[in-house]
Amino acid sequence: MDCSEFRQAKGLMLCPKIAKPVCRTDDNTYVSKCDLCRQNLESNKNVAVKYERQCIQIQDYCKDFGSDKTYCTLEYMPHCGSDGKVYGNQCNFCFNVRKSKGALSLQHLGRSLRDEDIQANTLDCSQHLQATGNGPISCTRIYFPVCGTDGNTYANECELCRHNQEKNKLVGKKHVGECPKMDCSEFRQAKGLMLCPKIAKPVCGTDDNTYVSKCDLCRQNLESNKNVAVKYGGQCIQIQDYCKDFGSDKTYCTLEYMPHCGSDGKVYGNQCNFCFNVRKSKGALSLQHLGRC
Repeated sequence: MDCSEFRQAKGLMLCPKIAKPVCRTDDNTYVSKCDLCRQNLESNKNVAVKYERQCIQIQDYCKDFGSDKTYCTLEYMPHCGSDGKVYGNQCNFCFNVRKSKGALSLQHLGRSLRDEDIQANTLDCSQHLQATGNGPISCTRIYFPVCGTDGNTYANECELCRHNQEKNKLVGKKHVGECPKMDCSEFRQAKGLMLCPKIAKPVCGTDDNTYVSKCDLCRQNLESNKNVAVKYGGQCIQIQDYCKDFGSDKTYCTLEYMPHCGSDGKVYGNQCNFCFNVRKSKGALSLQHLGRC
């Protein structure tokens, strides 16, 4: 555990008298991270911080979810379990604690660190489809925004899944939180108007429309109060034409590596592999940009 942020003198850890409780990996609560570091130093141990707050007592934490007849809602407040799996909310986590007969404990609130490192952008719609019996997805109004790979902000992950279902799209999750506003500060404005040079340098927007230039895209964003971003430089690729030579199920793809980043946030090894998956998705998959995601 890294304790370099705290000062030492004569082999002792000097901690400020400020209570900011942390729960350590042995399920004991410490006054602060510094206090944990101090005790590690004194006892020559390497106990780490599990999460920042007092340790949660599972029995009390799950007392309101003790019945087999409990039905869990779909709001997304992730809990990372001691088994490394992510549980969608407190109810779902506590249901699995009861199912494991107390063997499951809480690693920390939030997503699995392993998932964030490896598959931070993975969109899993299975729980939302399962809840509706594969019918039309219904979402709660809880605002837990995610940024889609199309550059649009969705109120929560469920809303992104619903968009994909209704529009027959495969938009992936770029990151948790709102999509950042596109930076147009390089272009000059006068009286609320964007002044663009008459130079054609096409860009493809995240709405799959081609714009004369990045400045032209910024100008249209300003006028229509939208937040369309640049997907990639050049005219938008028309998938039907782009994949016309890879239309057969008998097509065998070679192994050369020319990565394509799909709208689902996945990397496809080359044009053939990407087009095979476009056909497999029945046109729902589109191109985010050439290169790795």
